[in-house]
Amino acid sequence: MLFYKFLSILARILDGLRSAGLPILAAILHGVAYVMYMFLVYDGDSVPNPATWTVSAFLASLNAITFAKGSKDLMAAAQFVVGSVGAIAVWCIALYAGTFAPLDSLSQTMLVLCFLVIVVWKVTGFATYGNVVIALTVVAAIIPTIKGVWDDPSSETVLPWALWTFAFLATICNVVRRKEEEHEVDWRLMLITPVTLLFAHAAVAGLAARTL
Repeated sequence: MLFYKFLSILARILDGLRSAGLPILAAILHGVAYVMYMFLVYDGDSVPNPATWTVSAFLASLNAITFAKGSKDLMAAAQFVVGSVGAIAVWCIALYAGTFAPLDSLSQTMLVLCFLVIVVWKVTGFATYGNVVIALTVVAAIIPTIKGVWDDPSSETVLPWALWTFAFLATICNVVRRKEEEHEVDWRLMLITPVTLLFAHAAVAGLAARTL
């Protein structure tokens, strides 16, 4: 497919980096974006959706664990470990600062999905598919944020969401780069998490950019 060819070319360009280069780059971009977002949330310049960040804080750690087990690449999972710490920190800061957006019916529905995915993950007991389900649930949880930015572009700030988007792009390139290495998991399956999260975060960044 054209999309895979594009990713292969992009991965080949970056293949000169050491094997740990892409995962470290993704983790750094992720961390910088989270630190930036924490200050924005505390100052009230970004208005986080409670469903998005409750689900993110709750599932981010599971996402890191299942991605590490599924990809068999601890370095690649570094981004998601940073994300789990960052998501929990953002949730705590927003709660303390009182900057959460109101919890509407759509947000409540997303919160219910958070608990359902845990049941699915426990029932299947398979890290790779569990990671896919968790990733899709996190994306679903971002929908209230996307709707909020669609209604009010000033409710979010472009830069952290753009940095998260580039972080997931680095992770995608790393997965593609490793596709010919011997491991048990289908590399296309492991692309689901970063690809879906890339488009979700890019959507927020793009909608927030309307204020520029």
